[in-house]
Amino acid sequence: MDKISNELKELLEKVKEKYILPEDKPFVIINKAKELVACNLLIEQMEYLGAPKEDMLRVLSYMAVMADAEKNRLDWPKAYEDYDIDSLIEIYVGGDKSEN
Repeated sequence: MDKISNELKELLEKVKEKYILPEDKPFVIINKAKELVACNLLIEQMEYLGAPKEDMLRVLSYMAVMADAEKNRLDWPKAYEDYDIDSLIEIYVGGDKSEN
């Protein structure tokens, strides 16, 4: 188990390196608590529905970027887009966003 968690930790560190913002690009403020809760709820739903590991890894990768975004000036909106979090929400949570 430790080997797997170390491998995951190394992978997520590499993921974060990919999203370091250049100095001339402004940082977008994030409501980290709200995003973390939303991601945790998404993961719970994905686990319940038996989502494949690849989909889980997409959410975990986004969460790694988002969680350290402010501290390390990471481009979390790009990570959200790259990992296509909206499609995961649509698949595993469902519903039309315009209904809310």
